Amino acid sequence: MSTILDSSIIKRGDPNTFPCLKLWTAVLEQAFHDKDWDWFFRKSEEPCSFLWICDVLELAPGLVRNKARSRMARLSRRQQRH
Repeated sequence: MSTILDSSIIKRGDPNTFPCLKLWTAVLEQAFHDKDWDWFFRKSEEPCSFLWICDVLELAPGLVRNKARSRMARLSRRQQRH
């Protein structure tokens, strides 16, 4: 399974250390896996929103969004070929 989180964008230590960080990491990964692109680009800062989770995980939203954009582009190119 593709992942959106890797050592290039994670600032905080291992999410497995803290259960709540593991939960929010899983939410972010699931949105990526589900291709919920709208969620990634919403500007909401409400609890459970993309920006809120990035803040909790101390992630740079721009870097995560760039990974989501790259994934969207790859999937689009794949679909165009078929």
